Amino acid sequence: MIKLDQVSFKYNESTEYIIKKLSIEFNSGDFVGIVGPNGSGKTTLIKIIANLLLPQEGNCLLNKKKYNSYKNQEFYKLVSYVPQNISVTYPFTVYELVMMGRAPNLSSYGIPKDIDVQIVEEKLKIMDIWNLRNKTIDKLSGGELQRVLIARALAQNTDVILLDEPSSFLDYRHQVEIFKVLIELNKAGKIIVLISHDLNLLSCYADKLAVIKNGELKYFDKVQNILTKNILNDIYETEFEIYSHNNKKIITLAV
Repeated sequence: MIKLDQVSFKYNESTEYIIKKLSIEFNSGDFVGIVGPNGSGKTTLIKIIANLLLPQEGNCLLNKKKYNSYKNQEFYKLVSYVPQNISVTYPFTVYELVMMGRAPNLSSYGIPKDIDVQIVEEKLKIMDIWNLRNKTIDKLSGGELQRVLIARALAQNTDVILLDEPSSFLDYRHQVEIFKVLIELNKAGKIIVLISHDLNLLSCYADKLAVIKNGELKYFDKVQNILTKNILNDIYETEFEIYSHNNKKIITLAV
């Protein structure tokens, strides 16, 4: 379980709060999409959940314990995070970068065991990047690098997986394949929380949506209760049309 209680965050003393008195809770088996307009605070929020940014106000709890009561290694055995992108400062191979996901589970000597190798090879194959394992990450396309970052998070084998726009660089096939992987992990009890602008994908796969606007939690409810014309028009300040197909909602802009 992850709980944020009245959390507020700003980047420095002279700026306004990006996240404002926000409270939310994620429990085992939740598959939550974080949505909202550009600049609403979504990436800042998921970095707070990932323990990468420390809020000035409020508390963050993991399994009812405050974040600061965990050592980094303990925390990242439980929580993994996939950023939108990374700065490539050293030409690691794909295999090496995915193996970094095992770091919280390695001994102080940092030497992988057979189980670590097995897990990494499995995730490389699941993410369809086995053929890229010896390629350096500076030679990858944006979509290939995104799949590598997801494979690294999966290799951590955590109870909570946080993703910031995981499908943004991917073709349709890999978008669907990644969401199918996330669904299987979610069925096994893992908490999945991801940012996405693709409301149609979220309609197919997520259980709940958290709507962020101007740093505040405007709505947090089941997908079908959020994906209505009134709520979407309010969030994005534009007109939407919503259709039903096979018990799923299809969202388009009104033109």
